[in-house]
Amino acid sequence: MKVKLFTLVAAFMAVAGMASAQDYNSPEFANYGATAEEREANVLKYNYLNDAYRQKDWAHASFYLKDLLQNAPAIGQNLYIIGGTVYRNKIALARTPEDRNRCIDSLLIIFDKRAEQFGDHPTRGKGYILSEKAKVFINYCPTRISDIILHSQAAIDASGDNVDLDLAQAYFNTLVQGYKDDEVETEVLLNEYDKLSAAVAKSGEAAKDDVANVIDQLFVQSGAATCENLEMIFKPQFEANPDDLELAKKISRYLSRNNCSSTFAAQVGEKIYSMEPTAESAVMIAGSYADTKDYEKAFKYYDEALELEQDAVTKANYAVRASGIALIAQNGRKAADYARKAIANDESNGLGYFLLAQAYAMGTSQCSGFERQMAYCLVYDQMLRARDHVTDPSQLESINKALSTYPAYFPSSEEVFFRTLSKGDSYTVSCGWLSGTTVIRTRN
Repeated sequence: MKVKLFTLVAAFMAVAGMASAQDYNSPEFANYGATAEEREANVLKYNYLNDAYRQKDWAHASFYLKDLLQNAPAIGQNLYIIGGTVYRNKIALARTPEDRNRCIDSLLIIFDKRAEQFGDHPTRGKGYILSEKAKVFINYCPTRISDIILHSQAAIDASGDNVDLDLAQAYFNTLVQGYKDDEVETEVLLNEYDKLSAAVAKSGEAAKDDVANVIDQLFVQSGAATCENLEMIFKPQFEANPDDLELAKKISRYLSRNNCSSTFAAQVGEKIYSMEPTAESAVMIAGSYADTKDYEKAFKYYDEALELEQDAVTKANYAVRASGIALIAQNGRKAADYARKAIANDESNGLGYFLLAQAYAMGTSQCSGFERQMAYCLVYDQMLRARDHVTDPSQLESINKALSTYPAYFPSSEEVFFRTLSKGDSYTVSCGWLSGTTVIRTRN
């Protein structure tokens, strides 16, 4: 310390010797004080501050910094840049929580002083300064959630179209953690997500898309992205900008990712489809209508998806979905139609055969007597084909259970004999909408 102090004193004396030749009434020294004497003293202190700063003597640097902030706060932005570095180092070296908190408070005061003096700077003005101040709370006081929200909001509001992307990401990360710790209300998280997303979108920085994606991912991971919350956020945006295709796609991605089906989800899907019709968007709309039990509209969009899709395997999978919905809607005939389309596009699609069997089983209610008994033979045929093409254990279990159940509905050997027919003969079933050729089976 003696060597360092001697060096500082020597530097001070050398500067003092040179300073005597300066004209402190000159306009270039105007920011250093009101009189020539004050200006001379503050120039010396500023040089002393710089020397202490270069030698990383944070104690002496902070002493002169405090004096200059009080007596010559308009020297220049570099005074505040040095001040920030000085107090960040003092925070890192603090030995007690009380000392650390005092250093943090001093660092915050530096930003307040800087905003007073240079808030109107064209590039490093109020928005920039408040953003740096907000980062102090995030980095050094992560548990002071209310202060983080207050100062981050102020910074973002002051930044206009030039939001600090690092602040936006760090702030939302803090909010999400606070939400998980029950320190941030759902409404606050939703509102800030909406506000930050809009602010980041306006940025001219190249990294804005990456930051937007991180914020989106954090939002989804927060657990606050329920279907109700998503609709609360996005519905006003969608209604205000109904022809914004990118916005509609973004909303659709969120709703799909969270398996949200509602009238709103269907409206978003229809808007996308009207501007950019694809099989994928048609299926999404169909699913939303199916979940709201508007089956006619669901089938309409499944049909359009099947018309638009070119890949046979994908088309078969769409048909399987439609067939399943038709069964839920108790529409066996339509379920059978879709199942047959699935098989026609992909003969190895075991679910197509399984659903066709289920549809035929539903269709047996259209038949009676011997014809109904033979209809179950038709059902059995399709279930056998399903077993040949399904590998999923749970699906195989369902298929085998059905195969063990259906024979109880087959005709008896006596009934077949009295009709002058034989077991194994070909037989064409035709009752109601159900029709097809099978082989005669008996239950005994």
